[in-house]
Amino acid sequence: MFEPGKAVQPSKLLFFKFKTKDAKTYPVKIEGDTIMVGHGGNRMKPILKKAAANNSREQMLNAAEDVVIESGVNSMTLEAVAARAGVSKGGLLYHFPSKDELIKAMVSRIASVVSNRFAEELAVEPPGRGRHARTLLRLMLNGHGSMFARLKRVAAPLLAAMASDPRLLDPMRQFFKRVHQGMLDDGMPDDSSLLVLAALDGLKYWRIFGLLEPSETDLVKLRRLLTQIIDQGSK
Repeated sequence: MFEPGKAVQPSKLLFFKFKTKDAKTYPVKIEGDTIMVGHGGNRMKPILKKAAANNSREQMLNAAEDVVIESGVNSMTLEAVAARAGVSKGGLLYHFPSKDELIKAMVSRIASVVSNRFAEELAVEPPGRGRHARTLLRLMLNGHGSMFARLKRVAAPLLAAMASDPRLLDPMRQFFKRVHQGMLDDGMPDDSSLLVLAALDGLKYWRIFGLLEPSETDLVKLRRLLTQIIDQGSK
């Protein structure tokens, strides 16, 4: 008998049916912690298995970042990541067959996050010269939700890639190439666009390596100065 709140043993299966908007009825089976849906004949398709796998994968990537942030790049072994994620090493290797594959996934994920955030910010930036530069400046420095406050987590995959194989940084290299090209396409002079990129990169690495800790007042002044450079380069 099925009891709410209790795990369903593999040998104890619950069958029922559901009807979709197109008035079709499909058989459904709960097997263990997976919901299976029939798709014709006796074929059953797991509909929660992928979500669970994705959650486990994200958990492992988060664990890898935590290890780098808290203990350094050299401590990021497969064993350390597995222990932090609360999984076996075999479970980790199922998703990431090697340390390089794990780092590659870390970099790809953070590149995707940064690219998506940039695209969202760019979409609300009014058309005109300097559009890409203003978007990058806002993404990095404009108050709550900016990337500056979270740079150490953003940097963890990049540091791991540099220590293992710099070629793994290609997704981030491509992102910055696109941003730089966008600045040029907006009509900003090359020297102005490079200056803005270099200033924000320098600020980023101050934060990552703890070289300098600018105050909020310092950041406001820097934002004002870079805005002037962008405005002048966009005339």
